[in-house]
Amino acid sequence: MFFPDVKVAKAVQRRSCTSPTALFLKAISPKQSSFQVRISVVLSSPVITYMYDNLPRLSVLPSVSEFFPSGHTLGAIAGISPDLIVTYGTKLVGALAILFVGAVIALVVASVVKGILKRTSFDNRIAGAVGGGSIPIEDWISKGAFWGIMLFAVIAALEAFGLRQVSEPLQGFLGEITSFLPRLLGAGVLAALAWLVATVVKTIFSPGFESFGLSDRLSSFSGDPEAAQETEGMGNSLGNLLYWLVWLLFLPLILNSLELTAALGPVNNLTNSLLSALPNIFKAVIIAFVGWIVAKIVRSIVSNFLAALGADQLGARAGLNASGQSLSGIAGTLIFSFILVITAISALTALKIEAITGTAVPMLQRIMAAIPAFLEAGIIMAVAFFIGRFVSTLLSQVLSSIGFDKIVSTLGFPDLAGAPSDSASAAGFSSAPEFSTETTLGTTPALESSAKTPSEIVGVVAFVTVMLFGAMEAVSALNLATLTSLIQGIVAIAGQIAAGAVVFAIGLYLANLAFRLVSMSGGSQSKVLAQAARIAILVLVGAMALQLIGIAPSIINLAFGLLTGAIAVAIAISFGLGGREVAGEHPGRVERQHRQQRVRLRRGRLPRRRSTPTRPASGSS
Repeated sequence: MFFPDVKVAKAVQRRSCTSPTALFLKAISPKQSSFQVRISVVLSSPVITYMYDNLPRLSVLPSVSEFFPSGHTLGAIAGISPDLIVTYGTKLVGALAILFVGAVIALVVASVVKGILKRTSFDNRIAGAVGGGSIPIEDWISKGAFWGIMLFAVIAALEAFGLRQVSEPLQGFLGEITSFLPRLLGAGVLAALAWLVATVVKTIFSPGFESFGLSDRLSSFSGDPEAAQETEGMGNSLGNLLYWLVWLLFLPLILNSLELTAALGPVNNLTNSLLSALPNIFKAVIIAFVGWIVAKIVRSIVSNFLAALGADQLGARAGLNASGQSLSGIAGTLIFSFILVITAISALTALKIEAITGTAVPMLQRIMAAIPAFLEAGIIMAVAFFIGRFVSTLLSQVLSSIGFDKIVSTLGFPDLAGAPSDSASAAGFSSAPEFSTETTLGTTPALESSAKTPSEIVGVVAFVTVMLFGAMEAVSALNLATLTSLIQGIVAIAGQIAAGAVVFAIGLYLANLAFRLVSMSGGSQSKVLAQAARIAILVLVGAMALQLIGIAPSIINLAFGLLTGAIAVAIAISFGLGGREVAGEHPGRVERQHRQQRVRLRRGRLPRRRSTPTRPASGSS
């Protein structure tokens, strides 16, 4: 501490004291009362020393001239009036008392607030709704109350001591808080009212919807036990929707009470848009809900009606039960989907949202326009399926009963019964294993082995043919030109293949017949000639069959012509080279016979012709 007064400095030096406080007290007066000593101790603290060292810069305290005569500084503090010291000491004690009382009140209020919040669940509900977890909201509120009261106490203490320059910023801050408290209180009241209204609405609608028993009524009316499960949580969902809708309606009021203009604009726009669209949304929801209920009821009615008519047995005969779906269930699902599409169009139209209706509604309308064509195509395919299955089974049984299965042995192939035919044995074919099949009218042929009988193969071909014609008509009903031309091409190729197969089968039969006839001639070269005849006929009918099928007809014609010409040339060359001697002997033999006849005529050895006697005329004598 610096003492500019020389007398005071010398007095301090004479009193060998080291403590600044003791030096200060000794410099003031060697004879002081106990009260003056205590006040002097307070005034000798660093804070007070700093204040007095900077008295000219502190306008809140009296001027320097009130304490010191002119020309004196802090070293002349011994001349301070005791009344002034008592006055400021009293102010300091009062400020400290205010701080102490404020701290006690703050602690008591914080404890009371925390205890009240712990006994109620309102704060926990708010915390759960906002954060969704455990939030120590009691500690936060109690600490806020504590520091709020302490802020009042500090400002009051500063005012009591006279430090207005320090207390004015705090007063401004406290003024902002106190001016915001009514708005915050109003927002809290609105939030509490919103929570109360939302809770009441949710409590009324959720149990009310469940008590209506829509799930049980829909399940009992439609006969579908799954309907109750599908509508089980609908009441709770509706209650939650209404709960947050009430909060959304109160949100602009809460933000307006807090004067949060930056967030109020977007929320107001959102709320206005939602309120303007709410009637359309409500209408669309009602349409969708009613349409869904109607679709469920109609599906149940159609399914039960078709099941009562015996459609499931018909579908079982067609093999539909293998996938776990009955015919009545499939029909009911189709009707259900059809009604849902109509409902979706109506609901989207009721929304009047161009971004959705402009794209979704035309698409659904095109689907609706195509549904009749799809139904027609489906009916055609179903009819073709049943007709093809019936024709296949009937044709297989008829051909099997007339012995068509023996055509394999007739054509020279191994018999399915296990005994090869004579021609097959001669041709070198081996026997085939036995197979067992069973066919029942109206059902799919039960195949017990990897092979089918000829009658069953013909039945399958007939079934495929009927299905191809049905598919062609169904695709034509759908107006799919590309797919129609594709199926027509497949049908044309199938017809050509069938014609080629028939021609080749006939040629195979003729080849085997020629083989047997030539073999029965008994000549030394009969087997060779029989095989040659068979091969020639097979080559001929093979070329004809390939030409009918349409596999490169020009190449086949050229190959067949070249092969036939080569065979003819080979025969001609072999006859010409190998039969020269025989051909030369024949003209000589003919010439010798002619000479012998001439010689006999000359010698008169030729027998004369008998002359027939002329009968006399009936009128001669």
